[in-house]
Amino acid sequence: MKRKAFSAIVLLTAVLLVTSCGDDGSGTRGPNIAPETEIVSGPDHGSTQTYAATITWKGTDPDGRVEAFDIAWHRGVISCGDLDSVLEWDRTTYRESTFAVTADICPEQGICHETNTFCVRAVDNEGAIDPEPAFVSFTATTILPRTKIIYPKRAEGQLWINLPGCLTFRWEGTDEDGEVVEYRHGAKGYYEWPGEGQPPPQDSKSMWSAWTTDTEATIYLSTQGSPWSIYVQSKDNAGAVETYFGGTKNHMVVEVQDEDNVPSVEVCAYRGPCSGERTLLDCSSTDDSLSTAIDVAVGDTLCFESSFERGPYAEVLTHIAYLINDSGIPGAWKDAGVNSNKFFPPSGQTYTARSGITTIYVRVKDDYCEFGSTNTAIIMIRGS
Repeated sequence: MKRKAFSAIVLLTAVLLVTSCGDDGSGTRGPNIAPETEIVSGPDHGSTQTYAATITWKGTDPDGRVEAFDIAWHRGVISCGDLDSVLEWDRTTYRESTFAVTADICPEQGICHETNTFCVRAVDNEGAIDPEPAFVSFTATTILPRTKIIYPKRAEGQLWINLPGCLTFRWEGTDEDGEVVEYRHGAKGYYEWPGEGQPPPQDSKSMWSAWTTDTEATIYLSTQGSPWSIYVQSKDNAGAVETYFGGTKNHMVVEVQDEDNVPSVEVCAYRGPCSGERTLLDCSSTDDSLSTAIDVAVGDTLCFESSFERGPYAEVLTHIAYLINDSGIPGAWKDAGVNSNKFFPPSGQTYTARSGITTIYVRVKDDYCEFGSTNTAIIMIRGS
């Protein structure tokens, strides 16, 4: 008797299971039922929290199984089902993630904010999608990033600095509650400086660069418009952009010096190898029109030795480069590097004179700029 009762219970359970899977009682499967979605944990509706939001979600399907989820973000407070065609849905099999949420409405100082809505909808094994996605709206906050110009060096609190019109400067960024992801720099005539603590103008006249991950830039400043205001901005991973320019950390004023500040370079040609005995033939001119070819025999072993002086503003000679042109078509500069810039070819190697005229160009780059022909040494060799 107990055995029969147990069997009846099993049979009843089986019938219920079949019916719940879409059987309408006649043995024919009914229409697929869409899944349902629930946000398990994360920010509360209307709450305020940091830009990094950890959210978990789940889905249930009464007549099948949940295969994936669609997730989307939207600015402002919305009902996700009403904006289905507007939202950009991404499909995932994850049920939890930590998101860096946009928080880029920023006052001049303080904490940035933005209201965001997270939407999620389950997708079942037959492709049916929850028509009423789960969602949560909350305000994300982030602390503004900060930037500091670290080169050229200035005395503590010093705003003005005298520099050449070709300016290389470097910076670093910090963010208390996240990380800096991009930078940009701008320059504007000082007479249009908007005032202490105010950001530079947000227009093309302020000469903003594109956003970049670089932490160094070289710009050219004319004496016209001098002095110049130079600014650097940081953007963090919540999209917040530095807006306060008080003090001297993220901006400086440059008085352009109208004088010859380029580094100089000379190159001399020798008959013989770059190591051992060699004979001086001639040295270069910085003026191409004054250069005359040095006659050598085809097949002669030659060596070119360079010397240089840094310009008055430079702290470091970055590198020296050379170019050999015997075809009448300009070639590509070859970087000889800082530590191998005395001889071409390097000591222990040889250069063999070719037929016709070969021109050797040598130029240097300091830590401000790579100048053009004004600091290019030229020497011409005629092989015959």
